[in-house]
Amino acid sequence: MRERKKRGVRMGLLMCVLCAVAIAVAACGSSSDSNGGSSDSKAKKNYRITLVVGITNNPFYTSMAAGAQEAAKRLGVTLDVQGATEFSPSAETPIVNAVIAKKPDGLVLVPTDSKALDPIAKAANDAGITVATADIDVATPSNRIAFFASDNTVGGEVAGKQLVKDIGGKGKVFVLADAPNVPTGVARVNGFKKALEGTGVEMLPVQYSDEQQGKGTAVVDAVLQGNPDLAGIFAEDTINGQATVVSLHNAHKVGKVKAVAFDASPEEVEALRAGIFSALIGQKPYLMGASAVEAIVDHLNGDTTKWHGQKVDTGFQVITQKNMDDPEVAKFFYK
Repeated sequence: MRERKKRGVRMGLLMCVLCAVAIAVAACGSSSDSNGGSSDSKAKKNYRITLVVGITNNPFYTSMAAGAQEAAKRLGVTLDVQGATEFSPSAETPIVNAVIAKKPDGLVLVPTDSKALDPIAKAANDAGITVATADIDVATPSNRIAFFASDNTVGGEVAGKQLVKDIGGKGKVFVLADAPNVPTGVARVNGFKKALEGTGVEMLPVQYSDEQQGKGTAVVDAVLQGNPDLAGIFAEDTINGQATVVSLHNAHKVGKVKAVAFDASPEEVEALRAGIFSALIGQKPYLMGASAVEAIVDHLNGDTTKWHGQKVDTGFQVITQKNMDDPEVAKFFYK
């Protein structure tokens, strides 16, 4: 009887965590965010801007789109949001090509592959479209006016140090990443590895979800089964964090295997509150989207010196159970 009650509690907790995503994302359209952009420069005309996100089913990009929409409304421009249902250049390329054919005034691009999307960014530029990148950059900086992102190497290192601390400085850890050769993921994994140098922590081979939560869950399930002494998990982005939540419940390892995740999706935040994660490395996608739209409007208005190809570090926030209710920390939760 006692075991059945425990199972009921676990299942109830899991359902609460999973339901939180739909509730929080539904609220996205009506929410404001103090991380939003600060430009008050109204557009000189109703420019048409398109945001192409990396993937459409990810709360990180939902929050980015919300920021871009807020800035567009505030500045008096029209924004169209598009994206593929899978994170891959083969899926994204035809979408961006179709956008270029419609000749909007501006394009905010999240390239799923820096090299593969680089000539497409150039084609947009050649067509007279002002391009800004967010989260992931194109290979050639001159193909866009600015790049808005957090320092992913630093974020990965912070995640690694946090996990080393949480597991007591020894044991096996595993990294679930999005896909090979994605610049953000590579940077985070490299930063994570750096944090493990000189410690007693052993890192298992990195495995990938290809930004598919079901696949990520299956991967973590297998790792947990094959490594009953696993001490910790680093989930490298939103989808991988959500996959890790399900896997830890499946294996009854909540609290036994420490987990740190990048991003702060609604499900990840609820999982942190429930003790499934020990920390989240929250980025500022809302600010990325808003700032990219603002930069494009500035440029279209004629201020071509303000944005000259620079990278803008939007930063991140380490979120724990101890600080998550602080309004200055909670503002980094994805909408």
